[in-house]
Amino acid sequence: MDLGKLLLVAAAIVGLVLLIQIAAGPGELPDPPEGRFLDGGTFALVQGGNRLGEEKFSAWIVAQGFRIDTEVKLAGGEVRRGWMTTASSWSLTRYENLRSGPRVWETTSVKIEQGQVTVETKAGLSRKTKKLPEVPPLLVQDPPAVGPWFAALRMILGGARRLALLKVRDGQIVPVEVRSMLAVGLHIPGKKLPAERYTLRVGEEEVILYGQGDLLIGLSFPGQGLQAYMVEVLPTGLVESEL
Repeated sequence: MDLGKLLLVAAAIVGLVLLIQIAAGPGELPDPPEGRFLDGGTFALVQGGNRLGEEKFSAWIVAQGFRIDTEVKLAGGEVRRGWMTTASSWSLTRYENLRSGPRVWETTSVKIEQGQVTVETKAGLSRKTKKLPEVPPLLVQDPPAVGPWFAALRMILGGARRLALLKVRDGQIVPVEVRSMLAVGLHIPGKKLPAERYTLRVGEEEVILYGQGDLLIGLSFPGQGLQAYMVEVLPTGLVESEL
């Protein structure tokens, strides 16, 4: 067989593999550990006044700590489903995520073993792996998911003031510092809802968490104009008002 035919055969094989990958779709997430329901709700995701989508999240008690499930549906048709587990301290132990949509499918897996964080991303035939040293207590951020910040609130309520956060998409770990905690009012029709505002410094960025007791009800990234609010508690949006 001459070189030209060999190249044609090789191209056909590569094309067949790609077709198989596309036909197979994104696959499924690994099964999470079973648990007992703790909390949950639905977050509206808004940026610059525009609705980006919504997220359903739930928190569970599992054998070794806790589990948080998220399902984000974006306006463009993309869906991101994931779950994470934490220790009893709410520090990250594992993270799994699947992105699927009209023009994308990608899986991300984060595992922590022997003091090392391994981030593996698969998209089509591409596979990328990055290893980082563990810096507990550890959070995870995979925008625009809100659910993982539930773990941050729980750690803060437990007394943590300095944390670390794994930015999955950037493959880096940045420091987190709790800068302030303040009682505020949030506007809901007909009254003001008492809440707590926690201002965090995340790397070079400011992040604001809103909680009511141990429940995360809102999140704001002022530098990005991005907000998320729990629609069951804040049906008209995230708006502060004086107490």
